[in-house]
Amino acid sequence: MSQCRLVITVSREEDVLLNNLGIPSLFIQYYPGEPIIQRLLALRENRIKNVKEGFLAAGNTGNLQTRQGLKKLCDYWQKNRLESFAGKLLLGGFRSNEFFTPGQFGSSVEFLGPMSNDSLDHILSQVKAFICYQENGAGSLTRICEMLIAGAPVLANSLAARSYYNMKGVSEFRELDDIGEALKQIDKYTGEIPVPPAPDVTSLSLKIQSIRQ
Repeated sequence: MSQCRLVITVSREEDVLLNNLGIPSLFIQYYPGEPIIQRLLALRENRIKNVKEGFLAAGNTGNLQTRQGLKKLCDYWQKNRLESFAGKLLLGGFRSNEFFTPGQFGSSVEFLGPMSNDSLDHILSQVKAFICYQENGAGSLTRICEMLIAGAPVLANSLAARSYYNMKGVSEFRELDDIGEALKQIDKYTGEIPVPPAPDVTSLSLKIQSIRQ
């Protein structure tokens, strides 16, 4: 990266780090393309009329940090019997069938496996919130932005919530031992989640123009 004239990050934290190291960097918040936006806005409308139950945790399990986070979350959910007051945890995502199996975490975690967009949207229209848990990793979780556009609250531990701190719709918890209280508070979340605005890319255009000159 030090050989590049510009590095673009989707993480505020990495932008600061790279600039402190003397690497020219620019933060541009992730935002999905128009087809995905329209799909997420349709999902937002469906969520309004549906009764919500349970929580969803999903991701590309081919990513080691994502896979490890999902496993620790599911182990904790089962061990601490969170189903007794929060309902089932639904587990799925790309390649999840290669690393997880039905019944692996008992009856408190329902394994969904890989899902089509239609299947994922159906589940998301009915769950109370989406959970993100990571103990390490780089970049920022693009799924958080997509969930907020879809009107789905997000529960995320401090590291997973990077670049999304203090955003309405994101409820942060520090450790897994704190998730129980966060789950209880989600039912009190009555305010509508605003659709995050698309990032202003003017600064990026100006940077690229200056490089080309």
